[in-house]
Amino acid sequence: SETFTIFATIEGGSGVRLSLNGDVIIDEFDPLDGESDPFVIVQLSANTFYDLVLEFREQSGASKLLLEWESASIVPRTAIAGDYLYYEKHIGGSGSGSGQSYANVSIIPATTLASACVLDGDALQTAVAGQNMSISITTMDAYGNIQTHAGNEETLFALYVLTESAARINGTVLHAGSNGSDGQYTASYAVSNASQSHTLHLT
Repeated sequence: SETFTIFATIEGGSGVRLSLNGDVIIDEFDPLDGESDPFVIVQLSANTFYDLVLEFREQSGASKLLLEWESASIVPRTAIAGDYLYYEKHIGGSGSGSGQSYANVSIIPATTLASACVLDGDALQTAVAGQNMSISITTMDAYGNIQTHAGNEETLFALYVLTESAARINGTVLHAGSNGSDGQYTASYAVSNASQSHTLHLT
């Protein structure tokens, strides 16, 4: 951030007007005789966009327009390089108010994260020997969004039960009727030995 002196040099018979953020800071729009070098001193902050409008008109004779600046770090005064100048471009949509524009952006879920999925059902704690037990799965991403855009992910899940002797009993995971578009799945498994504890795994 520095204090800048901005110059707008013109030939005789020309006029110039410079506005900054809607305020006119140089106003010599009525042509005068002879070259004119109007200037203004302004405080500008680094990494900040300013609305700059430069108006020029020529009445007679030779024409010239030179926009320069000078500060403690810019000596001597020099033309304002194009690297510091940008133009506003409408990219679509519409807004309320002058100069406003917006586009509708749809945010879709990130990749499904197994540890973020929500499981529900009595079969998480209790199973009846010989019966298929069901668990509902709501697939989620890392940000808590229900997975609605990954397609059918049933083949990516692995559900299994480990017995006390480390025997593995595989279960199944199927979409709950909408082919995964609602993020809902049903997991099923069946065990037969009621005398052992079992550990349920879903990855």
